[in-house]
Amino acid sequence: MQLTTVLVAIAAAFPALSSALIYNKTQAYQPGNLDKYRCMGTEGFNALVPECLHQCQRDANANDGCAYDDLACHCANYDVYSPLVEQCVFPASLGGAGACTFPELGQIRPIVQDMCNFFNATGYTAYTRCGRPAGRGGRGGRGSGRWGGHGLTLSPEKTFEVITDQTITITDIDA
Repeated sequence: MQLTTVLVAIAAAFPALSSALIYNKTQAYQPGNLDKYRCMGTEGFNALVPECLHQCQRDANANDGCAYDDLACHCANYDVYSPLVEQCVFPASLGGAGACTFPELGQIRPIVQDMCNFFNATGYTAYTRCGRPAGRGGRGGRGSGRWGGHGLTLSPEKTFEVITDQTITITDIDA
């Protein structure tokens, strides 16, 4: 029996464990991921996904309490962020008000899963060479700072505030 099967069986048996966040470090550090996500902000992410998500993602990024371009924070802040995006993106048949089609949603899901697995497993690794914090404040998010050279506003203090209330497991197993 594979470890992933065991984890799924345990999670199904204990609902409280199902809410635990599990990130795969091995998958996150796959060759090319650091380059793919290095210094990525909102518009960099939008370049990867169908257009039906673009404005919804921009709006959610501005309203979840994280700094606008802080993808690490948006991924960690899933409980607040996800409902904002889903209501906007999902079609009426799924309870939303959006116009994304089922094929587009199928394209979006693995991109978001890969990106959030990366950021949740690695934290701010992809932002370490994006410049230095140059001041406080910025669009959204407590403890925000503008990261010079790339114009990114990040909110690591908000991210750490969010994750202190979560149970997080980082694995080293292959997916």
